[in-house]
Amino acid sequence: MRTALLCNLLTVFMCPPLALAQTSPSTTERALPAEYSPQVQRVIQFTRDRKQALERGDVVAWGAHVAEKCSFVEAGGRLSTKAQFSHFEPFVGYKFYAEVSDIRAADFGDTIVLTYREKDIRDFGVQRSEGTSIDTDTYARLNGDWQLVSFSENSLPSDPPVAKLDPHLYDKYVGTYEVNPEATFTVTREADRLFGQYVKDDKFELLPASKTRFFRRGDSAFYTFVWNKSGKVVEHDYSAEGVSVIRYKRKAN
Repeated sequence: MRTALLCNLLTVFMCPPLALAQTSPSTTERALPAEYSPQVQRVIQFTRDRKQALERGDVVAWGAHVAEKCSFVEAGGRLSTKAQFSHFEPFVGYKFYAEVSDIRAADFGDTIVLTYREKDIRDFGVQRSEGTSIDTDTYARLNGDWQLVSFSENSLPSDPPVAKLDPHLYDKYVGTYEVNPEATFTVTREADRLFGQYVKDDKFELLPASKTRFFRRGDSAFYTFVWNKSGKVVEHDYSAEGVSVIRYKRKAN
């Protein structure tokens, strides 16, 4: 649960984030990485083409590589078929862009699974609305070509504002917290930045939402530090989706 959703696939190939186009955040501005196999490159391009067709409101182009029995699970939990999902109209009153980044692909021969981050951008004149999700596309080789057979999206909440804390306060959090001797969370300070690291996981920056609650960018989890009446941090709680999952007691120095 601590590891990001994008790391859950068994066989992973990394794609660098797509840069914004000069005029709009187009999904097809950057060439595909040379290290990808041709079939992986092909389905990634199909995904980009589908997003660009959605931007234009082009239903025919959108469905060119979507199987008739494809299932769609939208962020709100709505289940749709291709026929239901494809009943979209050109965007009226605003411009829509889909910015795709952090693409990862798992190649299983006749099935390819793409997982990526998508930022949906809507421009209403000078006003802009943005939302981010983690999307998964599953392609299967059908009738000699690749077809999308399943799509799901998982909305990510926006990062909270970063609170302004005195960096010297970070020393209060530094230390090792544990559930047991084998399950630990280590907090370190590097200059004016605070970092956390669960055992065998990568180190990541902890950003303050308040004096007690910290977060990492692009992650819905919160990392809460518990202070006692003497002004000492004694516990670290990891919570996800608003539910406290694990409590780590601070080890005595």
